[in-house]
Amino acid sequence: MSIEGRLYVVARESVNGQFSTYGDLAAKVHEAAPAEFTYNRLEEKHVMQVSSIVPYVSLIHLIGLLRVNGDELYESILDSEPSPEGAEVVINQRAIAKLEESGFNRANYLRAVHDMLRQDAIVLPTLRDVYQAMGPDVSELHFLQLCALGGVRRHFGFSLVTRRMMIPTEVRP
Repeated sequence: MSIEGRLYVVARESVNGQFSTYGDLAAKVHEAAPAEFTYNRLEEKHVMQVSSIVPYVSLIHLIGLLRVNGDELYESILDSEPSPEGAEVVINQRAIAKLEESGFNRANYLRAVHDMLRQDAIVLPTLRDVYQAMGPDVSELHFLQLCALGGVRRHFGFSLVTRRMMIPTEVRP
């Protein structure tokens, strides 16, 4: 399942609810058993554990789809359940804004990749290498998750090759 689909489910399950921890919202997602969080093992359907869902809740909070209210509880900024398409647009827009706010932009990204490729010992630019070279103001885990979003890759113009290398895919003026 795509990360966008999983973030959509978390956003959908958070609507009209209040949660004291990420784990509470993750437990609600787990109980709903959506297809986006299921997998088959030995021909049996299983739902991901709450601890495996928490990083998606954290990412939804990071991009601003969850807020902390006056009672110190997490709640959705959405008033009604989003459509999958609408949620994807909002998630991508907020993810791009968060990366730009943290210092990640196309010019800095290209500079970091070019520097890695110009060294005596060429370093193929992995996501972690780009993160370390640029030092954006988000955690490495969140950076990796945000870069996995298709809308983010399209906006900044890069591809993930075998999920390890990060290469420019287009030249922008």
